[in-house]
Amino acid sequence: MNRRLLYRRARAPLSLMVTVTVAAGLFAASIRPAGAGKRAVAQQREPTVVRVHGAFADSTGCNGVVKKLKRDGYPVLAEAGPLRGLRIDAAYLKDLLASIDGPIVLAVHFYGGAVISNAAYGAGNVKTAVSIDALIPDKGESAPILADRFPGSTLGDALRPVPISLPDGSKGTSF
Repeated sequence: MNRRLLYRRARAPLSLMVTVTVAAGLFAASIRPAGAGKRAVAQQREPTVVRVHGAFADSTGCNGVVKKLKRDGYPVLAEAGPLRGLRIDAAYLKDLLASIDGPIVLAVHFYGGAVISNAAYGAGNVKTAVSIDALIPDKGESAPILADRFPGSTLGDALRPVPISLPDGSKGTSF
């Protein structure tokens, strides 16, 4: 069976799983202390869902989930990460998170877990993160190190650094 057919078969169940997982994160972020009065309820607003994609993808990969969440009244941003390496991608996301007023729920996939573990650090408006098959490394770990721990992973073989020029004129790599 080729990969395209496998993807088509898995697409609907995966979309449902992502929607349910994000909904659970939204529920967790919306829970208020039992003593919260009506005034607090009146000021409560739905958290903004920020969808952070994985490597080898872009923000359009979550269009179905974004549409469902917006239909249910949640503000949603599908972050268009530059995929220029963890340091640059995390800085980009950190700036995006700082520009959002109110609470945030991060919904991440694969490489996005590594990005948020750096970008969300210290961001007081991030209330929870929902990971969907995300790599969330500890200090000193990287996504390729984590992927190599699991038999059958092809992440390391798929990464091919490509030289790029960074905005400040220095040289870097992209994958």
